[in-house]
Amino acid sequence: EIQAVCRSYGDARQEAENLERKLQLQQELLPGLRERSREAAEAEAEAQAAQMEALERFTKVSERVANARQVFQKIRNAEKDLVLQQKQLTEAEEGYSCTLQALTDFEEREKNWRNLWQRQISTVVHFTNITREENGKMPEIITYAWTAASLDLRRPERLSRHI
Repeated sequence: EIQAVCRSYGDARQEAENLERKLQLQQELLPGLRERSREAAEAEAEAQAAQMEALERFTKVSERVANARQVFQKIRNAEKDLVLQQKQLTEAEEGYSCTLQALTDFEEREKNWRNLWQRQISTVVHFTNITREENGKMPEIITYAWTAASLDLRRPERLSRHI
């Protein structure tokens, strides 16, 4: 039993020595690991700063793209409005042409009517009616005239009346 305890003690001592060597090795490696950890933290900070910078550039580019899209949308809307206004202008011009033609036709008809009226007004139809009165009075002479302005034969203009 003592041998077993001695062996256990020897194994424990050997294990303690191995652990001390490993501890010393780890302590020797620790400053290097700390340095690498610090360098890794710095690299991470630099990478994060670069990532933030890239994100800011992307955000600026994204904003410019959004602004450009809005400008293009405004251009598309303006083109649609322009097409609509050009269509309205064409319709208005066609309406103006029709109205101008109708006015020209009306003026031509009015001119023809005035010419006809002038020719007809110069034409006067005379009609003389002599009525005999009884009781020895002088006969009544009535002259009627019809002009183009009063071509209603039922209502002649009385030009003169002689008694």
